[in-house]
Amino acid sequence: MRDHFAAVQHTDMRTHRSNVLAALACALVLFAPACGDDGPPKGPEPVRVAIEPDFNRLGNADPQLGLPPWRRTSSYVLSDDREGHSLRPGVDLVLPLPAGELACETSIAAQTQLNESRNTPIAIDFWLEEDGARRLLVQKRFDLVALREHWLTIDLEFGHPIVRGAHLIARVSDVGAQAFPPGTQLFLGDPNRSGGGDTRTNLLVISVDTLRADHLHCYGYARDTSPSLDALASRGVLFEQAQSSAPWTMASYGSLFTSRSPSVHRSGVNPKRASSFPAGSPDENTLDVPEALAPDLPVLAEILRDHGYATAGFHNNPYLLGATGLRRGFQRWVYYHWCADTAVDLALDWIGRRRGAPWFAFVHVVDPHQPYSPPTPFDRKYAGTAPEDVPGYPLQVDQMRKQVQTPATRQFYMDEYDGEIAWTDAQIGRLLETLAASGELDHTLVIFHA
Repeated sequence: MRDHFAAVQHTDMRTHRSNVLAALACALVLFAPACGDDGPPKGPEPVRVAIEPDFNRLGNADPQLGLPPWRRTSSYVLSDDREGHSLRPGVDLVLPLPAGELACETSIAAQTQLNESRNTPIAIDFWLEEDGARRLLVQKRFDLVALREHWLTIDLEFGHPIVRGAHLIARVSDVGAQAFPPGTQLFLGDPNRSGGGDTRTNLLVISVDTLRADHLHCYGYARDTSPSLDALASRGVLFEQAQSSAPWTMASYGSLFTSRSPSVHRSGVNPKRASSFPAGSPDENTLDVPEALAPDLPVLAEILRDHGYATAGFHNNPYLLGATGLRRGFQRWVYYHWCADTAVDLALDWIGRRRGAPWFAFVHVVDPHQPYSPPTPFDRKYAGTAPEDVPGYPLQVDQMRKQVQTPATRQFYMDEYDGEIAWTDAQIGRLLETLAASGELDHTLVIFHA
């Protein structure tokens, strides 16, 4: 899909750019002077930890389990990937804190083979160390069964702006009456700033998979499919000529995050297709594992994270998972299931916890992707029939290409596609309206693209 749309809203930005990558480069210029030279203090190198729920139990409890997969709207997190540190019983984990902070947010999770019927309570002490003295902030108690399912958030209040050179110290102080289960690992999420009064501009990048520019009202489409995006475009910058660097996910997002072409960043490049087979040969489309993002290239999230920004991404595409390298620099990288409302809920919850600390959020949705099946009432917004009432629905893309579609069938698919756009637009509108109501939008650069 080479038709792309991008809009930027920022009260201080009026210069028109030719494409969305230039807009991100402009964002870097805006942020860099305000970030300072020191950046946050360096601590032990974090590791990537992905916590995945028990799908069997989760699926069995799903009230929509009997519906066709393409018609389900229930949502949940498939993987919550964070930067964290190993937390071993009896060993202090010492993490530096930036001066001036009033509070921070961290999280805890576990990877274990623990049997679910076994209850293993643990206690963790959190200390603030500054000027050579330690002060106990709080003791938190957890159950390993809960920690293996998802990250649990911990908010820590310091009571005053902390001094330069301060440290947060975490220590497992008690594992109940039982021994610590063998093979169990505890992880503490890298602390995020959450109360320092930093007023630098936030960055929100909203990305919609498979959305055509020529089906948006602000680009002249007859149907009013996109009132929220139209409003964003009317008060910002609308790019009339914006094209993707590649026709599929990995390569496109590699360019988005690096401002480089796929031939340079390598994300999504098929080495066999690129070098072994001449174009047009029968073997041109031979499948192979695509390359990951080049590890030596700076990426947007890393730059902002290293200058004190909290960074998080929420996506619904397996081609954005950790092995692709596209999560680099994101302190939190969430792979969720199904609909755009889930992405908005996750993003709003995370942004709402920042409390005056600058942030970069990447919000990715894929609802306008085939098979087209928008939630009620958007499934009937343009079509008189719901998808499940159409025999044989949905045809896969390859099936659609092989069959001669009647005008009525083609129109029905287009109606449902437009319904997906309208549903997605409503959720984007909810995201922006909520940020506006809290005052957060007043100091946030918004970049929308597809």
